[in-house]
Amino acid sequence: MSIRRMTMLAFTLSLVMLLSMQTTVSASQSAYWPTESWRYSTPETQNMNSTLLDAVDELMESASCGARSFIVVKNDYIVHETYYSPYYTENHTQYLYSATKGIVSLLIGSAIYQGYIGNVSQRVVDFFPNRTIANLDAQKEAMTLEHLLTMTSGLEWDEANYSTFNSMLEMRETDDWIQYVLDRPMVAEPGSEFNYNSGCSHLLAGIINATTGMTPLEFAEDYLFSPLGIERYGWLGDPQGISYGGSDLAITPQAMAKIGLLYLKGGTWEEQRIVSSEWINQSTTPHAHDDNRTQYGWQRDFYGYQWWVHLASGFYAAQGREGQHIYVIPEHDIVVVFTGHVTDLVYPFSYDDVVRVYVLAAALPAGTGIPLVTVLAVAAGSILIVGVVILIRRR
Repeated sequence: MSIRRMTMLAFTLSLVMLLSMQTTVSASQSAYWPTESWRYSTPETQNMNSTLLDAVDELMESASCGARSFIVVKNDYIVHETYYSPYYTENHTQYLYSATKGIVSLLIGSAIYQGYIGNVSQRVVDFFPNRTIANLDAQKEAMTLEHLLTMTSGLEWDEANYSTFNSMLEMRETDDWIQYVLDRPMVAEPGSEFNYNSGCSHLLAGIINATTGMTPLEFAEDYLFSPLGIERYGWLGDPQGISYGGSDLAITPQAMAKIGLLYLKGGTWEEQRIVSSEWINQSTTPHAHDDNRTQYGWQRDFYGYQWWVHLASGFYAAQGREGQHIYVIPEHDIVVVFTGHVTDLVYPFSYDDVVRVYVLAAALPAGTGIPLVTVLAVAAGSILIVGVVILIRRR
């Protein structure tokens, strides 16, 4: 796409917003659950602007960013669904990478609801009584389940640098990943510092296994996938066969949307409660902060229980490398899903900004005019995004 065309796209979006009025839903629609299949609706019927959602498709395709899918669910209906390659459709599973962590958090909450685990204040070492743990001290003994969930364990861990053999990669070279994480020395008091640590997430998987007698995949099959009608999935495990808590779950984009919808519904699906509403609230409430570092196409900000929380924008998200994202926007009853294969981890834009600039703008209140300040903000955001794309493509 030429510079002129991309700039014109930004101004066209602004003009559409300035002139358009959102269509009010004329009749109430019966509630349904997409257990067996999703129902579809036009964006306008659900008070969204289709032009802005179509613009995301044009952005993804023009950026040549390896995008595979983009789904928007509004009021329980799929209002926009695009697959950018014939090789990746609604029937193909996608590795979620670190977005897996959000599902592991959900499984921990479900295990608590089912009575397998007491509460998040339980000490981590108590879940592994038959293991001899190196570097055991008072700080490690004080580490709790909540510290793992919030990435504030205090364990020594370096996962920020992928140009060297970091802790996560080293863990995966060992014969016992859980032992490797448990043996790490302490460098901070638990709860005092955020440090992104996929090892914490794998300890959560180990705790599911230790308390339920099932791997996380087996537990998910019984308590999550079956109730939600998720039938296509896979999950790689460690040498002991325990599903990797930090990554490697594979489900379809529509299944990802079901996970987001479950959060919107407060943890219930049809007549069955999967997890408590309190867990949904706690896991999407900020517990730690990551100083706004940018990685994998999102701005790392507040952290809940394995979910990123963006207070200023009104959404929370499970997010993974190469473009795997589940966004939940409670105020507008929206779920947004992206999947992709971003090569060399060069992200042409921020997915968070795409949600802000396009999806949130498309969901302004029904029957109201668009304020000029909003139009200008969207125009500026659009120009900024396409400008970054141009600069990266010229590198």
